[in-house]
Amino acid sequence: MEIREVVPFLERFTGEGAIYEGEKVSVGLFKVRETRDGVLITSSLFPGVLPHVLALSVGDEKVWVLRFYSPDGKAVPYKPLLREMGEDKLRDLLSPLSDSGHIFRFRNEGIVQGMDDLISRIKYPALHPERYAYLEIIYRGTSPGEIFGLIAAIRKMYATVFPNRERVLNELAREFEAQSYTRVGGEWQVLNTESGRLLCAREVGREDYGIFLHNEDYVGKLQVFRTSPTLANAPFVSGTVPDMTGDYVFLGYSSDMEGVLSNLENVDSSPVVYVHREISPKEEEVINVLYRHRNVLLVGPSGTGKTHVARSVAERIAGKEGKNWILVQASPSLRYEEFVEGLRPVRAPGGVVFDVVEGPFLRMVNRAKERPEERFAVVLDEMNRGNLPAILGDLLYALEYRGRPVIRPYSKSPLVVPDNLFFIGTLNERDVSALQMDQAILRRFPVVFFDPDVEELRSYLRGRGWSDEDVGWAVRIFERLNEVLKGSLGHAYLFADTPEDLRHRLHYFVRPLLRLKVGKDLGEVLEGLI
Repeated sequence: MEIREVVPFLERFTGEGAIYEGEKVSVGLFKVRETRDGVLITSSLFPGVLPHVLALSVGDEKVWVLRFYSPDGKAVPYKPLLREMGEDKLRDLLSPLSDSGHIFRFRNEGIVQGMDDLISRIKYPALHPERYAYLEIIYRGTSPGEIFGLIAAIRKMYATVFPNRERVLNELAREFEAQSYTRVGGEWQVLNTESGRLLCAREVGREDYGIFLHNEDYVGKLQVFRTSPTLANAPFVSGTVPDMTGDYVFLGYSSDMEGVLSNLENVDSSPVVYVHREISPKEEEVINVLYRHRNVLLVGPSGTGKTHVARSVAERIAGKEGKNWILVQASPSLRYEEFVEGLRPVRAPGGVVFDVVEGPFLRMVNRAKERPEERFAVVLDEMNRGNLPAILGDLLYALEYRGRPVIRPYSKSPLVVPDNLFFIGTLNERDVSALQMDQAILRRFPVVFFDPDVEELRSYLRGRGWSDEDVGWAVRIFERLNEVLKGSLGHAYLFADTPEDLRHRLHYFVRPLLRLKVGKDLGEVLEGLI
C-alpha cells in the first residue's frame, strides 16, 4: 500500500486535510510515512506509548495491522496502558472489533480465540509474558474505521493522565541535574547524573515513580532489582522486579525525595560478586501470580521443588530471610495462637496473668506496615500437615481482602494485611489430609501445580557432569518408579552428584516409599535397571 492510498481515508476519518512535509504526511493527529514493510501510521501525541498501524497490500487485498508495540519492535509500552484498565473497560473497547470480524493475535503466539482468553493474556500473562507482549489486531478491507476509532479512544484516555506523568519526569530530571536522559513514552526514563545512572519508573496503578540506581557492585541494606522488558506483571512499567541478583538499587519513591536523596548519599558501594542465577520458568510463574493476587499455593507431590521455589521467590521479591521474609513449618500442633497471636502465661504479683503475644505472621505484618516501600513475604510450608482452619482463622478474610480490617480474637485489635506482604503456601497433594482442605481456603489461594519433571532431572544431572549414557539410565529409573507410584515421586528424589550416590539414594530414600505405598521392593520394581 502507498501513502496516496492511505491519506484519503485518514482525511475522511479526521475531517482534516493532509499536510505534506517531505517524505512525511500529517493528517490531524496522525503522522504517515512509508517504510520497507508498508505505510506506517502513528499518533502525533505520545507515539512511544500509543499503538500504531501498518498498512500494506497482500495481493489485491488491503490489510491494516494495529500493533500495540513500538514500530521497531524493541519495546512494549502498551503493557501498563492496557493492564491498568479494568476487565470491563477492555471488553467494551475490544469486543466491537471482535464481533465485526477483526483478527486478534500475538506476534509470537498466534491467533487468539475468544475475548476471555484475550483479556487474560493481556492482563495476566504469567509463565510466558514475552509471548503475549506483541498484540496485533488485523483488518482486511478499505475502511478500517473501527481500528482508528480504538486508537482515538485510547488516546483520549491517555491524554488525561500523560501531562502529570510528563511533569513528574521533567521534575526528576531537574532534581538530579541530569546531564542527559533517555525518555520512554512518558512512563519511565534513564538519567545520567553525577551520582550514576538512575532509572525512574512509574509503578503500575499509581502516579508515583520508583527511583533506582544502577550499580553492579552494590551491597547493602537497600533492595536490589532487575529490569526485564518481557516480565509483563512487574510492579513497574519498565519491567523492574525485586531480585537479589539484579543490578539496580531501589532508592525510594518520587513522593519521598528526601528519603531518596538520603539513600543515594548513603548507598554502600563496596564491591561484591554475585553468583547470577537465571530465574526459572516456574519461579517467574509464581512471581507473576503473586503480583496479581498477593497469595499463592504451590501444590504437588514431594520432591517436585515446591519449597525450593517458595524460598527462591521469597528471596527475590523480599530480600533477606529473617528480616523481610520467614518460613514457618506447618504441623499438627501449629495453631492460630502460635502463628498469628495468642495468650501466654506470665508471672505477676499474686499469681499468673495472660499476655497477648504476637506470632511470626503478625510480626511480619507489622514490619510491612512500618516500611511500605519494601516487600515482605511469609512462607507456610507443608500446609497439608496442619489443621489449616485452626492455623489461619480470620486470616482467610484478611488475606483475600487486603486493606480491610478483621478484629483479632485475643487483643481485640484490627488486623489488616498490607499489599506489600506476600503469602506463599506449599502443599503435598498426595497427602491424604490435603483432601480435607476447606473449599473456603482453596477459593482464596490461586494454585500453581508442580509435577515430577524429567527435564529438571536431566538438567540437574548434566550440570553435575553426568555422561549422556548415565543420564539416560537415571531417566529410565525415574520413569519406571513413577509408573509404579502413579506420578507421586518428585525429580528431586533422584538428584545425585554421581551414579553411585544415586544408588545410595534409591536404597535409603526411595525403597522405603515403595515398601510403604505399594508393598513392593526396590529390586522387584527396578529389575534389570540396578
